[in-house]
Amino acid sequence: MDMKIGTSLSDDEDDDSTVRVVEWAVMEAPPKTIHYFSNLPYGWIPQNDLEVVQLFMQTWRDDWVAFCREARGYLGRLRTHQLTSRGKDDRLIDSIAESMQQWTQLQARLAEQLSQARDFVSQYQRFSETRKFSEQMQDTIDGLDREISGQIDKLEQTVRDLLQIEFAWVSINEAHRSTSLATSMKRLSWITFIFLPLTFASSLFGMNVDILENNPSWRWYPLFGGVLLLLTVAVWVWSKFTNVGCSRYKPF
Repeated sequence: MDMKIGTSLSDDEDDDSTVRVVEWAVMEAPPKTIHYFSNLPYGWIPQNDLEVVQLFMQTWRDDWVAFCREARGYLGRLRTHQLTSRGKDDRLIDSIAESMQQWTQLQARLAEQLSQARDFVSQYQRFSETRKFSEQMQDTIDGLDREISGQIDKLEQTVRDLLQIEFAWVSINEAHRSTSLATSMKRLSWITFIFLPLTFASSLFGMNVDILENNPSWRWYPLFGGVLLLLTVAVWVWSKFTNVGCSRYKPF
């Protein structure tokens, strides 16, 4: 009877995927494991099926730990770039969102692989030459589940923190832009405040009316414009520093 188990950290069949496979033959009567085959990075002859499966799970654990270590390095570089760009990189938030999506997919992939391992262990017990094979392997799988899931949860939390920090940076930059726009509008209002009375005076003196038919001296224009400007300033000061009471409607 031939038995084979394998796992991969990637669903895509590309050069970057890591595939681990072990295979062995089992004599049915009496149960005896023979003819071991594997692509694990170890050269040895196992004593029984429990040893080969445990080593397979240990290699599976090492692959996941190495993968999480590389992910921590990537997230560290992402954090450094985030602090350098200060929310000004429009593509950074998309990269963080993609990382969040990838970690969600990895959690599902980890749960699927662990479920397959548990199913295999429970079904293989009746063919195993090792007593309590299922109990020992279930304890091993539970320990690996806690370890790898804990690392993935920490990495996912790191991605969440990066996303929140990026949202904060973007909000701060938007607030700065709003402040700058408000300052520009204030300057424009002051320019309008000054030139509007003068524009009104120039329009008035340019009208073809009887009172201006004798072509009065140009000295009247700055005098009239200055009076209008002073009157506008006086009205603005009065409206700003005078408390205007609000009447309230009282029902009968």
